Amino acid sequence: FPDLLDYMYSSKGFAITTRNAVALLFLSQAFQVTSLQANVEQFIEDDIKLYNFGSYMADALYFSDETMVFKAMDTCGREVLQFCSNTQSISRILRAPVSSSASKAEETCRRA
Repeated sequence: FPDLLDYMYSSKGFAITTRNAVALLFLSQAFQVTSLQANVEQFIEDDIKLYNFGSYMADALYFSDETMVFKAMDTCGREVLQFCSNTQSISRILRAPVSSSASKAEETCRRA
């Protein structure tokens, strides 16, 4: 909530971050602050990646934001598929034996 107040009343620079994005989205929708909502939605679109998937997913579940849950899952899935299609072999990257389930996942990625 303090971040929302900073956005509305502060003349200082305001930063949307991975840590506050989902909360700000929730508050901007609840209080109908459409300019903030648009800024946060654009930030999330640009920021959400496989490495910060957990943060977005946890916050989305906390705020019961089903749309954000699916957005995070979709982004994660796309990045994993992109990773698979850009590598010759997961086992070559790992330089270690790969279990049969990982081998099956690798094969699935190649077919996708």
